[in-house]
Amino acid sequence: MGPVKSYLNERALEIADFPMDPGQLAGIIELIEAGKLNYSVASKQLFPYLLDHPQANATGAAEELGLLTKAEAGELEALVQQVLAANPAKVAEYRAGKKSLTGMFMGELMKLTGGKADPKLANQLLRQGLDG
Repeated sequence: MGPVKSYLNERALEIADFPMDPGQLAGIIELIEAGKLNYSVASKQLFPYLLDHPQANATGAAEELGLLTKAEAGELEALVQQVLAANPAKVAEYRAGKKSLTGMFMGELMKLTGGKADPKLANQLLRQGLDG
């Protein structure tokens, strides 16, 4: 993880001096791999929290802090429809070939979810909504 290297470099520490135990790091990675936490939230919020709370585990801390992604397809699908309905002109541009607008739609969806949408599922649902 890049944040580990940055932490060590900023403080001129060796890996042996790293305050977080391997289980906590593994927990962060498992949450990301399972799609329960996106990388950005993990590195900017959960990682610093665990550094300050060395006894906490990643899953418990992520739940306590409300950082876990919203992976419910039904909930995300409704939010995708809300984003598309709020931007009919942009939807028309996308359907006319301006595929670069996908990022704009994704940004709007992430705003609605507070950055907690599972990016893979959100992207899939956005593309379905835009192409359908």
